[in-house]
Amino acid sequence: MCERPDIIRLRIHYFRTIKKKREEGYEPVYLDETWIPESHSARSLPGKGGRLIVLHAGSHRGFLPGCDLVFRSRSTDGRDCHTEMNSQVLTAYVEEQLLLALPDKSLVVMNNAPYHSCRDPINHCPTSNSTKGEICQWLDNNRIARPTKAKKN
Repeated sequence: MCERPDIIRLRIHYFRTIKKKREEGYEPVYLDETWIPESHSARSLPGKGGRLIVLHAGSHRGFLPGCDLVFRSRSTDGRDCHTEMNSQVLTAYVEEQLLLALPDKSLVVMNNAPYHSCRDPINHCPTSNSTKGEICQWLDNNRIARPTKAKKN
């Protein structure tokens, strides 16, 4: 399987950074979320019924005590957990649970879900999922020149 060179470079950078931080005495703590069928049954039909959203953090030592967050999704229409797992839920989790349980010199590692990056909720940078109109509006609002006949590829 061929991989894009930019992805390979990013992966190499990630592994080098983790190695360097470990050598400096930091312990990586991994944070992620998922959902499971509320019935906990393998016979549950995908997309049917309630779901539980699960968020936890752990390291090579195991899960961090007191860092589990499990709540019932209100959605039953087949959407994934990202509709209810948002920056407000994550911020409260970090402030009320994760920060209290992190060992000294921890390095929190998480994926790039949109709600993991909420530096500026008012003026967030467009993503590849943004529409052309949203991108153009953001460029205009930030006084960034753009060609009048620009295309979104």
